[in-house]
Amino acid sequence: MSQAELSRQAGRTASGHTIPGRDAIVISGTSYDVDELKEKFKAFILQYRPGVTEDDGDVDMDEQNPLRGKYVTILYELLSYHDGNGDLPIDMHELHAHDSSLYDAIVHFPGAVVAMFDGAIEEIATELIIPYIVGEINSEEADEEAVGQMMQEILSHCTFSIQPYNLMDADVRTLVELGPSDVDNLVQVRGMVTRTRGRESEVGIASFKCSNCSRIESREILMGKVDHPSECPNCKQLGTFDIYTPVSGFIDRQKIVIQEAPDQIPVGETPTSVNVHLSAALVNKARSGDRVNVVGIFRVSPRRSQRGRKAILSEFLTHLDLVHLSREDHLDQEAADGHSRDMPLAETEQDRAGMVRKIIDWVKEKEGRPDMVYNALIDALAPSIIGHERVKLGLLCQMVGGVSKLVNGTRLRGEMHVLLVGDPGVAKSQLLKQVHDVSARGVFTSGKGSSAVGLTAAVNKDPENGEMMLEVGALVLSDGGICCIDEFDKMSDQTRATLHEVMEQQSISIAKAGIVSALRARTAVLAAANPRTSRYDPKRSVVANISLGPTLLSRFDLIYLMLDNADAETDRNTCDNILRMQLGDMDVQKATSLPEGVTLRQYISIARIIKPQLRRDARDYIQQKYLDQRSAGFHTGAVAVLPRQLESMIRIAEALAKLRMSSEVTAADAEQAFILVQEALLKAATDPNTNRLDMNMLATGMAQSDRQRRVTVEVACRNVLKNSPVMMSHVDLVKAVLAALENNDEKIPEAQARALLQGYLSDRARLAEHIFFEVGPRGVGGLYGLKTNDYRQF
Repeated sequence: MSQAELSRQAGRTASGHTIPGRDAIVISGTSYDVDELKEKFKAFILQYRPGVTEDDGDVDMDEQNPLRGKYVTILYELLSYHDGNGDLPIDMHELHAHDSSLYDAIVHFPGAVVAMFDGAIEEIATELIIPYIVGEINSEEADEEAVGQMMQEILSHCTFSIQPYNLMDADVRTLVELGPSDVDNLVQVRGMVTRTRGRESEVGIASFKCSNCSRIESREILMGKVDHPSECPNCKQLGTFDIYTPVSGFIDRQKIVIQEAPDQIPVGETPTSVNVHLSAALVNKARSGDRVNVVGIFRVSPRRSQRGRKAILSEFLTHLDLVHLSREDHLDQEAADGHSRDMPLAETEQDRAGMVRKIIDWVKEKEGRPDMVYNALIDALAPSIIGHERVKLGLLCQMVGGVSKLVNGTRLRGEMHVLLVGDPGVAKSQLLKQVHDVSARGVFTSGKGSSAVGLTAAVNKDPENGEMMLEVGALVLSDGGICCIDEFDKMSDQTRATLHEVMEQQSISIAKAGIVSALRARTAVLAAANPRTSRYDPKRSVVANISLGPTLLSRFDLIYLMLDNADAETDRNTCDNILRMQLGDMDVQKATSLPEGVTLRQYISIARIIKPQLRRDARDYIQQKYLDQRSAGFHTGAVAVLPRQLESMIRIAEALAKLRMSSEVTAADAEQAFILVQEALLKAATDPNTNRLDMNMLATGMAQSDRQRRVTVEVACRNVLKNSPVMMSHVDLVKAVLAALENNDEKIPEAQARALLQGYLSDRARLAEHIFFEVGPRGVGGLYGLKTNDYRQF
């Protein structure tokens, strides 16, 4: 017996009965005629065609071509090309337009009607579609016995069930709206998957074998319970029946938890969640972090006062028995590493194909002018924020990402990481919010309110079975999307340490409470940080301005400095924009030039599908620019570009090609990627002493000029001590070193020289190598001298 049949029998809660004086069988508690409903539904499956009504005529079945209806055609394709998968999606809007009584029956009495309609689908497949398929395969002279065997073989591998979706607005609920009036009704809800359990096996039809006479008895599962036979009807012995698994039927089961999506949670309230039970083909269709639309039967189950007692509490537990699940913006898996991506949610394949054609035609109209495509996308992203066009282009590249590759077992990430650093009030947080809203998958969090466990995973007890289980955090929930972290500089060092592995290896290693696991966290990180002193100091490096270590900064592909500089035109535009928003002027929402009916979210989701390849000219351009930048710093010792920036240029070039819906990365894309990297890192990695690009500032936290100045101060300090006939106090040593530095070719500011000297003298490791320090009487003060081969010069 198929899993769909077992699932229907295990979940059946309503049955039919005969009305006295009538031969018709109706659904218990209703006046719905079972046979009439079934025939109406079969007619809908066989005859429904969008835009064609019964009044139009020509809706009768054609014996030569029975596959004229929309849904019978879909069922034929499923059985022909999908290994016997007969799970038929039914658009409930179309069912309601065809026959509202069918819609009302399936919504208000799904426990009986869904199982009945599953049977109708199986009958159509058995009587019409499978014989049609067999007839296509075999010639007219084929043996009838061979044809029958082929039909039986096809049927043995088929499952049949309906999956209703797209309910009418009156039956769409938020999780917080689910209440007593929805019990045992079909409802549609939207949310985010926060927890998934593994696949479990549950018996659908239990078979028992008598240990005395080997008689086999079968029992159906009703309300989740098995009726264990006590007496064998053959040998009349008691307690001789044991479960016999070879002929029992089992169903795949899974439990997940769905929580309100971030945009659905009311302000100041905690999110509501609901347990969802999946079965058969729906198992493993969702993973933690997915935003999903689900259609299911809202069930209640009793809660017992004590285990093993029959007494139940007045408070019942609720859950959804799933019948349909669709992931928002779901895409097929990437061939490189099985990483699931996103695709726009469309009601039909025709709508999806039409949207793609519309976008491709729109891009072709602007062929040769990629700047027009970029400008249209920039205007569509955060239209209420004026300016920051180059920052928005970088964020668009992050949203589509590069191409992930699997080379000799090593995964090369395509995800990009972006950091926004700048003065308060320059719309950093607003940009993060806009990116989070546009992204199909991701989590928005704040650095101050996040812990290491909240970002990675926590180990808690399962409330149902008491076993230890992992509850994933924001980075794992954002797998395949973007994790937006505001107030990045307020994070504790322990929390930020968890990002090192995620941003490079794209995984999180867990070893807690006996659970050792490596969780996938293939997420792009978008972070916003404020300077230490609130305002950014351009005379200091980016490492000195923000409280982030160089090992973490070097992992960002793009670092944008968003400064609030006084400019007459920019200030006027900003003022006008804010006043218009405050006055409710709708003109502030710019009319985007994207294709009609296409949102930015849909455009980005479709662009993520494309996997462009580097053309030879693009490869040569990137190689030449990388070598030129490396050679430019040979004579100064500065490093203008690192291998990580080379990978960033490739990812950005691929992302720009995706934005153009192109399958090739051209030299123009490579040039634009180089410009973006230069613009993003020019301010962040520019040495304030020399005004030259030095990636050492991000990689090590210190520019090459500062490193040379530190060496100069150290040499001057040792020379002063070497030429001094006596040990020197700290004050005398500082004065002597500053005087010696005045005669140096490179003038070092006094404040910086004092700081470098103090750092040198405070470094006990260096102090032990070169300088002897003698503590003064009673620990007050001290004297410095230079070490020699005789340990002391004096």
